[in-house]
Amino acid sequence: MQFLFTHCELRGIQLGLKWKDKPLVTSVDQLAGTKNRVTGTQLGRIAMQLMNLNPVPIAWEETLDGLKQG
Repeated sequence: MQFLFTHCELRGIQLGLKWKDKPLVTSVDQLAGTKNRVTGTQLGRIAMQLMNLNPVPIAWEETLDGLKQG
């Protein structure tokens, strides 16, 4: 996993195994249009929608599995 940036609630984006062999992500713009798993905070989802990151809420206990699945 690689820490990319933080937004509103000091949350970060962590890239899963799907990104392992892809070019280094250095800008949020490179992730525009991708589907992203997020925890259930409304403010975080709104921020991601504004950045065109298509948030898909998942429960905290499913986070590790979500990262493993890419």
